[in-house]
Amino acid sequence: ASTNVGNTAFNYDLRINLDTSFTGKDLLRTRLRSGNFSSQPFGSSSSLFKLDKAETYANTMTLDRLYYRFPALAKGVYLTAGAQVRNTEMAWVPSAYKSDVLDFFQLAGAPGVYNKATGSGFGVEWMQPVKKGKPGFVANLNYVAQNGSDSSKGEFDATGALNTLAQVGYRGTNWGAAFGYRYGTAGTRVRTYNGLDGAAGTLVPGQTSNGYAVNAYWQPSQSGWVPSISAAYGWNTVSGTESAATNSESWFAGLQWADVFAKGNSAGIAVGQAPTAVDLEKATMLEVFYKYQVSDNISI
Repeated sequence: ASTNVGNTAFNYDLRINLDTSFTGKDLLRTRLRSGNFSSQPFGSSSSLFKLDKAETYANTMTLDRLYYRFPALAKGVYLTAGAQVRNTEMAWVPSAYKSDVLDFFQLAGAPGVYNKATGSGFGVEWMQPVKKGKPGFVANLNYVAQNGSDSSKGEFDATGALNTLAQVGYRGTNWGAAFGYRYGTAGTRVRTYNGLDGAAGTLVPGQTSNGYAVNAYWQPSQSGWVPSISAAYGWNTVSGTESAATNSESWFAGLQWADVFAKGNSAGIAVGQAPTAVDLEKATMLEVFYKYQVSDNISI
């Protein structure tokens, strides 16, 4: 049977941030979100080509974020807790490549660690106390239970899709590097997968996962012909039942130019392989983009 391709569709992604600060250094964020994107915008049977801004909300308004971030304990330390919080928003995604197009390339090529797990949780962030713009070390530790609001599972039950993400890195004036690690229980998954051994990619009861990521980037101090360079490698292991998710690896490299043809415009190219079972043939992804900044708040 033939399948129609090449159809044109118009979609929207609406986000409303309601931000409150009590001291000027803290943040209480409530975010409402709606949209009509398909979770497989290109008709793919997997999430390999998932768009960074594509979520399926079926035109309904949803409470997308609810968390509180505040300084505490010591200088450079921030705590976050919330009923709807994302692990990558409590950690540093170490990459200078920012296209906002394909989801995989916005996760620094390591979606097994930076998997955008969202739910109830908490985290601690530490940044070496230095003057703004000066280099320093960073460290993060956070915990997100994707099903923590379900009273039959709870915040700490192994069936609650638990994600523990830890990270340590160094942010220089124009470069950075980090090592990330994530532990997951049943119900969690690698953010973007490519049919991991023909399975759904989500951990089943009895399975746990360990994800590792090494990332680094460099960017020129001034815009010009020299682009920023970002690279990463991710490795994910799964233990327990072998009938679902399995071991996988991924990598990515990206170049990005700033102020291309006009100030505020940018362009980039990235190549990589999304997490694929180590014993399967790898599919290589390629992304090329050019962003035209129409105004401060509008870009094409």
